Amino acid sequence: MDNEGRDNRELQDMKAYLEIVLSELDEVKKKLNDQPIKSLPTESMEKKKNNKRGRVSFKKLALFEGVLLLILGISFAVYLTLGAKSDVPTSGGSLFQEGNNQGGEIVPAVKSVKLVEELANLITPELQNEIAPFEVSMERLFGYEYLVFTDGTVKICYRNEFLEEEIEDRRRILIDNGTKMMEMNWDYDLSAGLKDLCPEVGTFLSEGVKQFAFLSYTDEDIIPEEIRIIDVDTLREYPVFSIKQAIKDLFVLNYEELHSANNQDGDMRMTMKIGSASYTYAITKEAYIDAVYYDEFLPNFEKDFNLIFAEDGISIESVVSLSEQEYLGELSAKLILQDGTISLGKTIYSAYVTADQEDSEKGGLIIPSTGILKERIALWGHQNKRYLVPISDKIPRLSYQLENFVQSDGKLEYVEQGVKKSIHGIDVSKYQGDIDWEKVKESGVEFAIILWDFEVLMKAR
Repeated sequence: MDNEGRDNRELQDMKAYLEIVLSELDEVKKKLNDQPIKSLPTESMEKKKNNKRGRVSFKKLALFEGVLLLILGISFAVYLTLGAKSDVPTSGGSLFQEGNNQGGEIVPAVKSVKLVEELANLITPELQNEIAPFEVSMERLFGYEYLVFTDGTVKICYRNEFLEEEIEDRRRILIDNGTKMMEMNWDYDLSAGLKDLCPEVGTFLSEGVKQFAFLSYTDEDIIPEEIRIIDVDTLREYPVFSIKQAIKDLFVLNYEELHSANNQDGDMRMTMKIGSASYTYAITKEAYIDAVYYDEFLPNFEKDFNLIFAEDGISIESVVSLSEQEYLGELSAKLILQDGTISLGKTIYSAYVTADQEDSEKGGLIIPSTGILKERIALWGHQNKRYLVPISDKIPRLSYQLENFVQSDGKLEYVEQGVKKSIHGIDVSKYQGDIDWEKVKESGVEFAIILWDFEVLMKAR
């Protein structure tokens, strides 16, 4: 018999022996509890002998339990000794063996089952390209199969194999950064796209602190249900962040029905406050009923939603609408960390409006746009409102190409097909003092913008 078989056999024999000891201990306890008590002449003697018998019984029980603890301690030492040749963790250093070495590992005595039987088939070259700089593989850790993502320093391990009786137990994600290891009680699905299981990396919440961001999706939503962020060095987990709920919390919504002589049903309006700005939109009667009587959240922000990961942060961008033909505006924000809690900050909302939005006859009412405004300009309106206004077809479009702007002798010039199209100018004011215009001209300046002091002009009038 080889060393591996002998080691496994010794562990099985030790397990059987411990079961016998436990069985004998249970029999001793039962005999002590069932031992008859003879009647005694007096009540005081009865108490004294009962106390003595109790002390003797307790000593026997303590003796057996002490022997059992000694056996368990020796067994655990033997287990660690045998496990040194397998994937059993030891103190100091990483908890994982490199590669897929299976030599000397302790094979489970009972049948194991897998969440995905052919997990290796899901590891494709396309997946490897999508998750770079991470790499993905399958490894056996502690005798079980795991899906492992690594960037060369940290390993994120999703358990695929379980004992048959614990398949309904919690899923287990192990994270090992080489010096520390943490087990996360997260749910995950190995049968879906594996790309979503690989984290994003960056200094998202604190400058200079490297973090992993894990995204959790439900059904076919384009917005993650949750974002979990882990500090790579300490393996500290920040509070779970829900993007959907955080966006909803940005809006303060109120509804009103205004009756008029020309409209028996009245005008339905929704006032949407974001930060210090308030926008009032015309809405349909159906939308009004859904909001007021069925407590529905009207603004929809899943169309054209973008979650942007940059080295220095996580931000969102989204179009806000009521329906496919009722577009309200656009929203952007960034994830920030404040008092140990993740929230949305640096929020910017801009409403889709027409150029005459703040004319007095409009009364501040915004009619939702029938489409997303692709060509627009951003303007500030009354009371901190921010607008996106469509560019008129009557206004000539700028035809300049950014690549045609070049630096020449410290000056910015516009060149098309090798021909300079721009002219060089300066702006001057009283702060330049006396100006030698001949020298200015000799330097290549072709025009000047003169800035007048407004107060001096008013006094001159």
